[in-house]
Amino acid sequence: MLRPTPMKHVRLLVLTEDLPQASLALAQTGSFHPDPRAPEETRLGGLPGRAYRDTFNQAQTRLEKIAKQIPIAESLIDEVRVVELAELEALNAWLGEIWERTSRYEEDFRQLDDRDRLVREQEASLANFRHLNIDLGMLRSKTRFLDFYVGIVPRENLRQLEGAVGLADHILHVYMQGEDQVHVVIVGPAGAREAQLSAVLNSAGFQPLPIPEGLDHEPEQMSRDLEAQRSEIRHRRDALRRELDEWSAPFRAR
Repeated sequence: MLRPTPMKHVRLLVLTEDLPQASLALAQTGSFHPDPRAPEETRLGGLPGRAYRDTFNQAQTRLEKIAKQIPIAESLIDEVRVVELAELEALNAWLGEIWERTSRYEEDFRQLDDRDRLVREQEASLANFRHLNIDLGMLRSKTRFLDFYVGIVPRENLRQLEGAVGLADHILHVYMQGEDQVHVVIVGPAGAREAQLSAVLNSAGFQPLPIPEGLDHEPEQMSRDLEAQRSEIRHRRDALRRELDEWSAPFRAR
């Protein structure tokens, strides 16, 4: 005699690779009927607190980025209270507005840093030529009749190199001396002996000094120009910092 048997509605979670084996095991019970309905958990509409956490994380990230440009004093929480989602969303939106303006200052500071870095690189390059009081642009490219070589050679090889370049009808001029190395300019006629001179330079340990683009005047004048650029960058950075401080003063407490 047949009797009614209570039915249970269950949801099983298995790994994808185990799905065929699990299906076979359920079929072998003889009392399994697949339910095509969607799981009831989907009716919850998402994980509890997800919207709150997402909003909080975004607000915290914005605050951290703002604090890199606007110093924010740490404060203690006098009273712990519940912050509703609507209040948090409003605060997050306000922080978004503040960051949109602050990011413009950040970009301005970044551009000033890039300019300052370029000036420092040019100053470092210019240090190799500061005692060479001629137009550096003339030394960057060879002329039809003259070859120019600017570089560094070990001090112990200087006398040997001076004699060798003389045999190649070139002139060697020392314009700056260090403890172990000397800075030299070699000038001579362009033409047939260029290959011979290259071999001499290599054997003497000659290291060429490339003249960067932008260094096209006398080193003394270039040094003054670069210092003027550094001064202008400093003044612009100070003015930008004062402008940022004045703009941010009204809402720092909040």
